[in-house]
Amino acid sequence: MLFRTNYFGAVHGALTAIPLLRDQGGAIITVGSIACDIPSPVMGAYSASKHAIKGFIHSLRIEVMADDLPISITLIKPSGIDTPIAQHAANHVEGEALIPPLVYDPLLVATAILDAAEHPRRDVTVGGAGKLQTLLVEHFPQGLDYLGRLFEGVLSDKSKSKTQLDNLAHPVGNGEPRSPDQRGRSFSVFTAAARHPLSIGLAFGVVATAMLIGRNVRLADAKTEA
Repeated sequence: MLFRTNYFGAVHGALTAIPLLRDQGGAIITVGSIACDIPSPVMGAYSASKHAIKGFIHSLRIEVMADDLPISITLIKPSGIDTPIAQHAANHVEGEALIPPLVYDPLLVATAILDAAEHPRRDVTVGGAGKLQTLLVEHFPQGLDYLGRLFEGVLSDKSKSKTQLDNLAHPVGNGEPRSPDQRGRSFSVFTAAARHPLSIGLAFGVVATAMLIGRNVRLADAKTEA
């Protein structure tokens, strides 16, 4: 069921949209996860489904570009997001399930989706913490192998009762978009910078130039005093 929803839902949705967008153009935006790029203990099936989404979407992009179709293909990869998934999904661990930190507000994901609809993007990681995790796994893959126990500790709160309900067969909860227990960050410098790389680059350039000028002034003063 998890693969039918996460993977095949994305596949069927994209393949249905392409004929409708073939002539007029548009954007196909798929929400994956940072689990597209990293493994996760306890959530192996979930991580596998997200890896599969990444493989499909990247392959689809190549095919769309080869056919010269006016369609942008975007993969959104959120970090931990403050949604009630821990209260809605089946729980197979002791204690109440938790969203791994750092946790971000759902509005950041919604903003990234809207931005990708207006401006073609390839991949968008929502949340700097998620980007840091993927970089660490990319460059130090064996490190995660030895941190499995640590990750298990942030996936559940054993001081609280295990969630008994899930939304597999019928909806649960009161329709709230956010978790009742965790509070997500409402801003991510990394995500904002990814949407406006030129302005951020200019800002860093100005700072670097100011630092260089200051350094040269101090060197000049030191030579004068000498």
